[in-house]
Amino acid sequence: MLREEDVVESVRYLAGQTPTAEALNDLAHRLVANVWRLHREKPVPPWSVQLFKEWVPVEITACECLRNRHNRLGGLFTFKILAGTSCPLLIRKWWSLPFCRYWSRFLGFSRPVSDRQTAAPPKYPFQSVDQLVRFRLYVLIEPRLCEPGRPMFDREVRVTSSLAAWNQSLVRWRFRVDPGHNCPQGYPASHACHRCVFGYKETCNIGTHPRDYVTEPCPRCGDQKAPFDPARPKDMCVNCRVKAQLARH
Repeated sequence: MLREEDVVESVRYLAGQTPTAEALNDLAHRLVANVWRLHREKPVPPWSVQLFKEWVPVEITACECLRNRHNRLGGLFTFKILAGTSCPLLIRKWWSLPFCRYWSRFLGFSRPVSDRQTAAPPKYPFQSVDQLVRFRLYVLIEPRLCEPGRPMFDREVRVTSSLAAWNQSLVRWRFRVDPGHNCPQGYPASHACHRCVFGYKETCNIGTHPRDYVTEPCPRCGDQKAPFDPARPKDMCVNCRVKAQLARH
């Protein structure tokens, strides 16, 4: 049984406001994800400071192919915290390509095939950092890394059996080489999900970016029907943006 005073204390910050639909959704997410705390007679107000080390589940909700200040290729990832005291805040963190490639093996992708091996090509090959969007894992939030309003983790990452099952299902749907796993839009297996125009929030729940790409002329490459991400500047299309990052050295 929940105590009324704990629930009231958890929503007190909204007093005198007219919350948006997004704010109410975040409130519901935080309360549901921390209902066990309410059962222990502890309120769950919005996160402000991390008092202790805490393992929390996260989902990768977006990724941008990007080089860091040392010119190393990787991806700038957005992680949504799914449970814990800092739920449902977002964390933005850059991971190098080698780090992504290493962890891809634990997220359901095939192990890299050595040049010396004569085995068949990998069934679920890891090819691009944006393939990790919508995968789930646990990260360790550390107080020493956090800033006001900004939780953060370092390199402590793990995958539990339940999250591994989620990730493996996502892999199978995306590669569409297993029986019964067909593209919702009717594309063949040769059409890579991380090169598709459909986003997981609008059209296809196995997509690798939130919103559907829009088709417009690209001022950089001249393609009259180039794909543009609504969340990115319109100075170049998606393809040109990726090529620009890969070309830097």
